[in-house]
Amino acid sequence: TANGGMGGGIYALAPLIATESLFIVNNTIVENTGSAYLSEQGGGIAVSIPPRITGPEPIPDRIVIANNIIAHNSSGIFETLTAPMVYPTLVTNDFYANDDGYTSVPPGATDLNLDPQFADKDNLNLRPLSTSPCIDAGDNRYAPAASAVDYQGNPRIFDGDRDGVATVDLGIYELYFPQPGAVDFDGDRKGDLVVWRPGTGVWYVRPSGAPGTFTTASWG
Repeated sequence: TANGGMGGGIYALAPLIATESLFIVNNTIVENTGSAYLSEQGGGIAVSIPPRITGPEPIPDRIVIANNIIAHNSSGIFETLTAPMVYPTLVTNDFYANDDGYTSVPPGATDLNLDPQFADKDNLNLRPLSTSPCIDAGDNRYAPAASAVDYQGNPRIFDGDRDGVATVDLGIYELYFPQPGAVDFDGDRKGDLVVWRPGTGVWYVRPSGAPGTFTTASWG
């Protein structure tokens, strides 16, 4: 968390000498502050993209921000003021419940403003629930190709909403079931013992990581 400066979660500079795009993808950025006196400077993300004074821009899409969850920050995204402005490319990010969403940056056409439904934000469990709008909501073009797994080691890309199309989730986690017919509610990549009651829409779960205990979860 940054207090009294730019970019509480991430600060990114795209210099004119850059020869390729800078990508900020599949992050979960929550409860950061980036404020200055009488102004807000990017609690979630702050970017600086200095323009070329003469001639064309050196490369298109100098900063690409995609498939991120930016929530509960002092602001979502801020860009330093220049003349002219060169904006970052925003693709399928969820900007939710930030005090200010976009500062000096136009919203991305495919960005969301929906509750990511974290499992337990107050205790830093930032895994979205299976009902989260962030499941299968990303853009596969910007999924981290160099890393085939998410923050917890689960495979990307996975068909988390079971619609027959595998699409990357937003944020650092990918909703994953370890094998056909198995359900992994406790995230240990082992199948849990579950009973589905269609009348209530609830799974009754005995997790593999805590045998002898039972929990419930909505799904379906």
